[in-house]
Parts: sequence; structure tokens; C-alpha cells
Amino acid sequence: MKARRLVPAMKSPWILCLAAYLTAYALFSLQGEYVLANYGGQDWRSVWAPRSLVRSYVGRVGRQKAAYTTLGVLFLPCIIIDRTVWHPTDWTVEGLSD
Repeated sequence: MKARRLVPAMKSPWILCLAAYLTAYALFSLQGEYVLANYGGQDWRSVWAPRSLVRSYVGRVGRQKAAYTTLGVLFLPCIIIDRTVWHPTDWTVEGLSD
């Protein structure tokens, strides 16, 4: 009988951690924006970049790219779900094609 009482008590810290993780991501995402990135040739994309989790930079060849920060890798599952459900990648960037 004592083992049954321990199970709910062990679940609550995990639920609190998950809630804090999702709340932290929501705050990053609320301050995010779409970032223009080039992945080769005329492959321009506008990708969702939650603040401080994805950074924009210019590569060696001169193309603007987007990369995950160290903190962004921690939130990668949330970023993938966010980009799939709420902020899809824009593959048809206007004004850049010839």
C-alpha cells in the first residue's frame, strides 16, 4: 500500500519540470521572428526563429543562414513542433527569385 502513495509523489516533479520547460519555450517563441536564410543557389527560406534559440549568420560563401544556438538545441523538440504546427517555413520568399 505504501508503494501506491509514492507513485503520484514521484510524478509531480516531472510534471513541474515539463511545465517549466514548455513555459520557457513559449516565452522565447513569443519574442521570435521569421529569419531569411539561403540554403544554396536560389533556395531561400523564411524560417521561424524563437529569440535566443536560433541565430542568423553569413556563411563563408556569403549566404545568409540560420543555426541553432546551444540553448536552441535543448529546445529543439519544441522548435520542430512549433515550426510544424504554428510557424511553418515559407518556401516562397517574394522578391528574391529572378
